[in-house]
Amino acid sequence: MRMRILLVFAAATLIGCNATEAPPGRVGTGSSRRSAGDRGADVRLEDVKKIVARQYEVAVDQLDVNRPLLEYGDELNVIEVVMDLEERYRVEIPDECFMDKAARGSLGIHKGLTTARLADIVRERLSH
Repeated sequence: MRMRILLVFAAATLIGCNATEAPPGRVGTGSSRRSAGDRGADVRLEDVKKIVARQYEVAVDQLDVNRPLLEYGDELNVIEVVMDLEERYRVEIPDECFMDKAARGSLGIHKGLTTARLADIVRERLSH
């Protein structure tokens, strides 16, 4: 697991990531109609909340889905959450979806990344 974190950091450093293209947003702002073949419809906000709450050791009912994840913990926690989501939904989440290449002196996690935005990102990745 630590090797994956190092690889993510190395890739972010070498190729650059830009989470500003995917600004944090609220869940449910898109169309509620989905085709039968759209696996993104299987992503429930409650399931994403459980993964985030477990990683940050916060009660699910105390987790604000629109609060930036970095207010709950550090950047490594975010990477762990992303890896858990990738494993759970069998999807690859590109670094540019959650990292900000303009961030210096850190892993570069987008400061506005929220649980709601992560759920949207997973839905978008599964819809492609």
